[in-house]
Amino acid sequence: MIIAIDFDGVICDRQGIPRGDDWKECKPTKDAQSAIYLLTSQGHTLYIFTNRESDEWGDILEWMLDYDFPELPITNSKLPGTSVYIDDRCIRFTNWLDVCKYFG
Repeated sequence: MIIAIDFDGVICDRQGIPRGDDWKECKPTKDAQSAIYLLTSQGHTLYIFTNRESDEWGDILEWMLDYDFPELPITNSKLPGTSVYIDDRCIRFTNWLDVCKYFG
């Protein structure tokens, strides 16, 4: 299975709206490293799916390696064949009636 994982708030314990490079001082989210190693050991293909600009991807990779994460591809585009998106700010779609309840 191909799994996309958001960086801010999911791998990096960054809360709130990202501002500049304040995320560089954050620690990993609890159990993020062990979960990523588990998923890769189970044969899943993982990548980081972020809204951050590509000029920050090298810093993200460096941060991950500093915290002993495996090297994962980083992109802001959904890769073909992706089955699951792990994100801290999503709304899970069940039906449109349930979705609209979030907004009013």
